[in-house]
Amino acid sequence: LFVAAIGFAAVAAWFYFDERRDQPEENIPPTAQPGQHNLASVVTALQDAGVDAKVGRGTTALTEQLPDQRGQLVDIGDGAQELYVFIYTDPTTGVEDRQAASDALDPATLTLSTRAGQALAEGEELHVSAGSNVIAVLAGGDDELVAQVQEAIESLP
Repeated sequence: LFVAAIGFAAVAAWFYFDERRDQPEENIPPTAQPGQHNLASVVTALQDAGVDAKVGRGTTALTEQLPDQRGQLVDIGDGAQELYVFIYTDPTTGVEDRQAASDALDPATLTLSTRAGQALAEGEELHVSAGSNVIAVLAGGDDELVAQVQEAIESLP
């Protein structure tokens, strides 16, 4: 009886400490549907393209050229570069509308600001990329980073 109790205790301990038993092999984020991307799927696409990207904790960006959209912050690298992601979530807004909005953006005259009107990315060269329901504005960055961001955003289905 004593040996059976030790055996049951060993099995219970094994189940308790075997954390990986019911866990999937890796944490796989859900796949976004074409035209329905969110900030998490954009960050995942950037990471897949080799960009060190994470959701930023900063403020949202506004621009007069996209009056109905708010840009969400994505920190690039150690935070030296900022990427503002404008996501079209309204189902009545099609890819054509987003494409027309991105085509109308002129990086030379584009300005970003906070809701309080404080300028963002002052003195930085702005780069605009668009894909699916996303417009991304990168503040600064070298040619390699600009190309990686553009590839990631344009590859969104």
